[in-house]
Amino acid sequence: MNLQETGKKSMKRSRYNHILPLAEKDTNILYNMLTGSIMQVDDELRDIIDNGKFESIGEEEIQKVLADNGIIIPGNTDESELFCSRYDDEKQNPDYYLFVVLPTFACNLSCPYCYEGSGEILTKTMDTATLKSTIDFIKKTLAEGNPGKVVFKLYGGEPLLAIDICTGLLDEIIPWCRVQGIQADVILQTNGTVIDEKVMKELVPEITAVEVTLDGSREKHNTIRRYKDGSGSYDDIIRNLILLLDSGVKVVLRINADTPAGFTRVLDEMDEFGLKKYQDLLFYTAFISNYSLSEFLTDNGLCSRDAEKSLELKMVFDSIVRGKGWQNHYQPYSPLGKQKAVSCNFEKKGRFVIDPSGDLYKCLFCAGMKEFRVGTIGEDGEELDTAYYDLEKRNPRDFAECRECRYLPACGGGCPVRALINNGTYQSGYCGTIPKFMDQRILVHLQGKHHDYPAGENDEIFGL
Repeated sequence: MNLQETGKKSMKRSRYNHILPLAEKDTNILYNMLTGSIMQVDDELRDIIDNGKFESIGEEEIQKVLADNGIIIPGNTDESELFCSRYDDEKQNPDYYLFVVLPTFACNLSCPYCYEGSGEILTKTMDTATLKSTIDFIKKTLAEGNPGKVVFKLYGGEPLLAIDICTGLLDEIIPWCRVQGIQADVILQTNGTVIDEKVMKELVPEITAVEVTLDGSREKHNTIRRYKDGSGSYDDIIRNLILLLDSGVKVVLRINADTPAGFTRVLDEMDEFGLKKYQDLLFYTAFISNYSLSEFLTDNGLCSRDAEKSLELKMVFDSIVRGKGWQNHYQPYSPLGKQKAVSCNFEKKGRFVIDPSGDLYKCLFCAGMKEFRVGTIGEDGEELDTAYYDLEKRNPRDFAECRECRYLPACGGGCPVRALINNGTYQSGYCGTIPKFMDQRILVHLQGKHHDYPAGENDEIFGL
């Protein structure tokens, strides 16, 4: 866009600009939350943009760059409508449908942070009648929506403790998807301890990727991810990871780490096991909170503390990865997140969590907590609750606290479950930690952007 053609006075600054002055003299970072553009500007240009005096911009090339990146926009542009259009499109026309199926809540481990109670509070396993209803519901949803792609994620509990339910689902639904011309990917999220001959023969051939977690080095992991008898699971997991990788299966390893020294030990042990040679091994880092799910969803102070620590650790972890030569396997999360209007991927059309009872949820963390279910499936089909339709109509443009907010494109109105718990309704916003840490997010993003890491094609699926 040429400002000479449109007239300089017809332009205005974007409401979604975020300016971060740096300690270095005459240097500022300008980030636009709607377009995702980020650039460095001097104090003079910063003041021109901030004050809307675009006639002071002398160089046409600079004018064009600012306009092309959404920093300055035509005066008649309603950015709220641009956001809402993107929001509606993302919500109603997602790139893929997603079904997270929990064959069982049972688990053979006793991880202290497990919100499901390590298979002891929630215990149910899906029966064959519910499996059939699940298959029928998935087929009906896919036939009505006709997406080009669907992702199935087997979750738990430990899904491999209900291997017959897993294979029963995939044996029926994957061939059906092929006939319908729908690309089907299957993600197995497992604790990695139950990989036996039957799993390798009957289930693994249909798996796109396996996700497994390490809670640090052998010493630390074995104090956390313990079997019911108290023994550690580390060596069993490593052995099974190698079995999967030797079979040509893509493995995504989640490494829970809270100190640089601990993370370094994990990478050193992975080197000792020869894991660096496997091109199909990818990993990312995560931070496990040491408080309950209820506090996770309600306590801003605790979440802020963890968000701040995660940002600090990311800068250090990225450096450790490069120093240890693991960058070809590393998938770091983006501190700025993806450019997306919808806060939660499960808000989108065609995305459901199905628990062993056949209850439907729109939040993975809430599976099994019936007060958060949005429907139920059974022999007579699905019955959707009012909560489902309440979530369907949720749009932050309707929330007074979100409508004019500069951070709206970065948070999309925030977590709907947190909004419900804290405000009593889905029809409200929840800011979370994004506004508080935007400056730090930008700086961490800039520090890591020039390093060569593999593209994260499945970032949304794996929760990165």
